[in-house]
Amino acid sequence: MTQSFQQRADRLHHRLLVKIAKDALHKPIVITEGYLEPLLAETLGEGEPDFDRLRQSLQSRLLRELGTEEEIVYSDGAWISIDPQLCTCAPEQGDCHDACAVEAIVIDEKTGQRRIDPERCIDCGLCISACQSQAIAAKSQCMDLVTLIRERQQGVSVHAAVAPAFVGQLEEGVTVNQFKTALLKLGFTDVWEVAMAADVITLQEADEYIERTKAGEEFMITSCCCPAFVKLVEKHRPRIAHLVSHSVSPMVALGRLLKARQPQAKVVFIGPCLAKRAEARQPDLADAVDLVLTFKELWDILAAAGIDFADCREEQVGQLHDASRDGRIYAHTGGVSEAILRAICEREPDLEVVTTKGNGLKQCMEILKAVESGDIDANFMEGMGCPGGCVGGPGTLVPVEIAAQRVKVHSNTADFTTASSNSRAREMLTRYLRDVHLSSRKEADVTG
Repeated sequence: MTQSFQQRADRLHHRLLVKIAKDALHKPIVITEGYLEPLLAETLGEGEPDFDRLRQSLQSRLLRELGTEEEIVYSDGAWISIDPQLCTCAPEQGDCHDACAVEAIVIDEKTGQRRIDPERCIDCGLCISACQSQAIAAKSQCMDLVTLIRERQQGVSVHAAVAPAFVGQLEEGVTVNQFKTALLKLGFTDVWEVAMAADVITLQEADEYIERTKAGEEFMITSCCCPAFVKLVEKHRPRIAHLVSHSVSPMVALGRLLKARQPQAKVVFIGPCLAKRAEARQPDLADAVDLVLTFKELWDILAAAGIDFADCREEQVGQLHDASRDGRIYAHTGGVSEAILRAICEREPDLEVVTTKGNGLKQCMEILKAVESGDIDANFMEGMGCPGGCVGGPGTLVPVEIAAQRVKVHSNTADFTTASSNSRAREMLTRYLRDVHLSSRKEADVTG
């Protein structure tokens, strides 16, 4: 089957990233045009169809992803950027416009070129995978992780915090413990399920819903795991932003718990989400997580290090079983509200909870409009920015239906069924609760 330009560019991009990461694992490198030129020539080969277009596209993309800030030209001032020289679509047309639920891709009045409007952009990154011409790219932290592994100081722990969606990305026959072994071989000190922190946040969100309901409030929006959805509300439906729960995300919660346990530790989140990178840079949350990588990026680095899951022995690494079933199902649409609903019913079985869920940003926007107008038959909303939930994020490698099914199967193997029954999460929270803030500043912003 003939591959599209986008498919060929993605395949070559993967090969180039592996070569670059392999080089960077052994010595410091700076990504410049001069560094990339021989790599591009070697990787593409003279017989590659669309040679010049592919070379230009890959060079631009890699410079924007991996280059230093001085070498990157952000026409829009955002961490996601469009190279107008690569954009081949007519104005007001293109897959990027269709993918953007908030109309953040606009035509600049002065230049007539596409740019991203940072006032509207919610950092979801869905435009990147939609762009057929490879003109859109996001700043990556691949090289930061490689540098961290290469130059890690003696005694400094580097923890991998893996999103609940991780198991959906594992090939058939690869076990969770082989995945953990691979990350330890790469250089991580330990591997943690973010789903454990989802258990902690589930209980906090349940308590908040109960408190709000008893105080006479009629609606609550849960936002805890999807930063793109949070920004959707804050930027595009600010009149109902006060309805959003006050909890930090499970990623932030786990990062803070790990740093309360080991103040000098480094925490690297690995997941499906590009918006997490922007979330981790927010001033009020920046204490929690040091780096954010996608599954795609991690797979490239593992390949560069010569680590194959199939070759990883798993007997001596310990189990990766920090989370409950309810924490693990955060990975797919409906899982968050199911977990929180169960926790509410455990605490207040007579309290009425009618849930609704937004599956993808466009559906979320429609539900938010109904919430704002009061035309909705529910009192609790879950919003997932990516169709299918986190398993459908732009940093994934596996089709959403397959990934969701794998997550469901894995969730049923958990040692604990509900968040409240997770003794590991409860023990960690009890030990470090005084040092860890699990509410974000939006609580103060809204109420104070």
